[in-house]
Amino acid sequence: MKHLLLAMIVAAGLWNFSTALKCHFCMDAKNDKECNKDTISCGQNKTSCIVSLNVETGLLTKGCERTVDCTSSNKRIKTKCCEEDLCNAKLKVNSS
Repeated sequence: MKHLLLAMIVAAGLWNFSTALKCHFCMDAKNDKECNKDTISCGQNKTSCIVSLNVETGLLTKGCERTVDCTSSNKRIKTKCCEEDLCNAKLKVNSS
């Protein structure tokens, strides 16, 4: 599943439209500082920046997502989304 998510985010980055949403991008980072080093341009259908926290490992993932996919029913993964350029830099996800 992690590889699929990475492939989707990378594919979205290949769609470099001048009006595309820009989000911070990372996979399994330990903290925000580590996670905010890279950015990605989102594809047309990815209209939100996302932050996901694995509550078991404490690792963060950031990138682009469709707004309708911004909620998670998985109790291990907490997510939040926003819809402005680089808005996921300081977006916090509670582990509880």
